[in-house]
Amino acid sequence: YKSFMSQSWFLFVEGLVQRNTWGNMNLEFQIRNIESLHDLAEKRIQGIALKLPLHAVTQELIKTIEETGRKYPGKTSLHLFIHDEHEAIQTELLSRTCRVTASNAVIQEFKKVGEIGVLTGKAGLRWLTDEAPPELTVEPAGDGTNSSTFVLEPAEL
Repeated sequence: YKSFMSQSWFLFVEGLVQRNTWGNMNLEFQIRNIESLHDLAEKRIQGIALKLPLHAVTQELIKTIEETGRKYPGKTSLHLFIHDEHEAIQTELLSRTCRVTASNAVIQEFKKVGEIGVLTGKAGLRWLTDEAPPELTVEPAGDGTNSSTFVLEPAEL
């Protein structure tokens, strides 16, 4: 057993809030998993999705996507969602030759050309936006913790 302390580590803590089965039955948080936030994207993100309007798909755009793939090679699959607004149809394409690293740099590169999303096993496809969804905007309640990155919400009992 070796003990050490390090500053500037960001951790992802996963757990469950439940009532004690003994005593006064207070709520408690049981930790199920702790991971380094640095490694979390590589482990959990199975694919990066890029949503593009049909009229924007050009040789230049395809070349930009290929260059980004060569610049940031990795194990994460790349999915293209091409949509036609006039016909209200969309198709998904999986790139067989381009796999990228799941990193902020890749996300920023792809944000320049279209809407970006991530594919995970549990949550499926989630589109990333710069704006917080309205349901996540929480007014400070006086107790608990509310910040732009972490929100404690009341548990339903």
